[in-house]
Amino acid sequence: MALWFFVFSLVILYLFRTIIIARIRQIASKTTTQIDDALIDLCAKVKPSFYIAISACIAIRFIYIPEHINKWIIIIIGIVVLYSIIQAISHFLDFLLKKHIQPDDDEDTNEAHNESILRIAKMGIMLTIWLIVILLILANIGVDVTSVIASLGIGGIAIALAVQNILSDVFSSISIFLDKPFQVGDYIIVGQDKGTVERIGLKTTRLRTLRGEELIVSNKELTTARVQNFKKLENRRESFEIHVVYGLTQATLKSIPKIIKTVIDKQKDVRFDRCHFTRFGQSSLIFEIVYHVDSANYELYMNRRQAIN
Repeated sequence: MALWFFVFSLVILYLFRTIIIARIRQIASKTTTQIDDALIDLCAKVKPSFYIAISACIAIRFIYIPEHINKWIIIIIGIVVLYSIIQAISHFLDFLLKKHIQPDDDEDTNEAHNESILRIAKMGIMLTIWLIVILLILANIGVDVTSVIASLGIGGIAIALAVQNILSDVFSSISIFLDKPFQVGDYIIVGQDKGTVERIGLKTTRLRTLRGEELIVSNKELTTARVQNFKKLENRRESFEIHVVYGLTQATLKSIPKIIKTVIDKQKDVRFDRCHFTRFGQSSLIFEIVYHVDSANYELYMNRRQAIN
């Protein structure tokens, strides 16, 4: 009877794997989402050991086995099943991390950094799952897991205290990956330092300054400091003053804003904003002028500024 149920279960599971999954795959191929395709691929990739373990678990119900032996058989079958489930979870995590946490296509990316973050995220999740599975197995074979958990807690605290600075930079790197305050190729200013981002690592980010040297900044500093990112700069605003001597006629003073506007409007990619007589200086009348250069290019901005001056 046990052998009959073992073979029958294997046949049913084999038919499920070959025929039913194939039919479901045809239906899933017509949908727009990729999650159902990923789940079907997971079912198709399940190893034969999983089906053998499930069939054996059903079959031994019809055989008398001493309790202590039966207990170990159930534990071994459980380990095989859990291992197959963990493998499936690992494949599904690969799908989620690559498809749903990938950078935008229109942004420059640091592929090495992204791959490192994905590996760390997957490793952390899988480590947690394996830890839970091991504790479940130990609990089923009669080990007091309470003391084990207490030991792990104390050890974890000691390790965390020893490497807290490194872990802080690693978590900051993950924060940079998810939030994307800047990308490789962006020109940023952090406090008194500024440069182009060349590489985002797990612990540090490397900038290339205007003078040419490489500047290494910890990721923790980048997530706690105020960062100016010039990548999405669309235009540059210029504000300056001119000082006009006392003694000019009222008509001349009134014509100054028009003169300034005419000068600025002659420049390509420049938008005049305003020109106002703002205050009386000790030896001159002070006008404030504001205009915008419709370009993020710094050299173009300086050329227009020079021409207007």
